[in-house]
Amino acid sequence: MSLQPLCPQFPLVDPEADWKTARRISGIRMSDQAFYFSGFPDTKYLPFTPIRRIWSEDRTVPVHCGCGRIGMPAILLRIQYEGGFYRNITFERPDDPEKILSRLKTLRPDLILEPESPSGA
Repeated sequence: MSLQPLCPQFPLVDPEADWKTARRISGIRMSDQAFYFSGFPDTKYLPFTPIRRIWSEDRTVPVHCGCGRIGMPAILLRIQYEGGFYRNITFERPDDPEKILSRLKTLRPDLILEPESPSGA
């Protein structure tokens, strides 16, 4: 398996070993050191070290079906990391992002768990 860092300035020492300790929460995996996002041709990972801020938002995801375009409720987990980059993860179940945020409170108590205020504070 090929594991590539989303933030190359902060690679894990042994991402393969860490990936083996990660547990699945909906469509992602989370260890004590990083998030893992499955993809093709490789899996990307984001260590917790470069994360600056993470929060959840209620969203409506547009869905196209036979009756037209409708909106499906979802929860979006937004991750802001080093360099001003963002990673968005969409969840159907509201308890999944809460599990992640709760675990991060323990692993990274210094992490900001809310969006920036409009004034940029």
